[in-house]
Amino acid sequence: MNKVKYVFSIFMLGLAFCMFSSVNTSLAGSTKSADSIFSPVRNYNDLQQKLRSARNNNKPVLIEFYAAWCHACQQADQYIFSDPEIQRQLRSFEVLRVDLTNKNPDSTEIARRYKVYATPTFIFYDENGKKYKPKSLNSRTNRNTFLEALKELN
Repeated sequence: MNKVKYVFSIFMLGLAFCMFSSVNTSLAGSTKSADSIFSPVRNYNDLQQKLRSARNNNKPVLIEFYAAWCHACQQADQYIFSDPEIQRQLRSFEVLRVDLTNKNPDSTEIARRYKVYATPTFIFYDENGKKYKPKSLNSRTNRNTFLEALKELN
């Protein structure tokens, strides 16, 4: 009898876990993970092609220079790019990520050409392909200042 109770208890715990997992994901709504909103950039030519495509489609561009070991990058993923309103605003953008986690010739070339010395670095282009410096962004970028920057370009 104790064995039956034990098996039944394990079964109920598993069932509860499955139910909680499905409720938890349905509560998340349409928010995507931060990684999923970015299109990775493989090399300088890839970046130039994506910028041309955005310009041809009249889309503004956000390029983020990122590194997995960068605490500020992780904070941006957690508090800025995971925000549903930020994600809604970014739907009209070409959103690119240059990963500088592991230095390689391709990422080093892009960072050098764009004069990127620290992560995260955000570079914006308007829908005409012209580099744009948002008025609201500064060294203390947070969800609200980033949202204002996106609205300047939308």
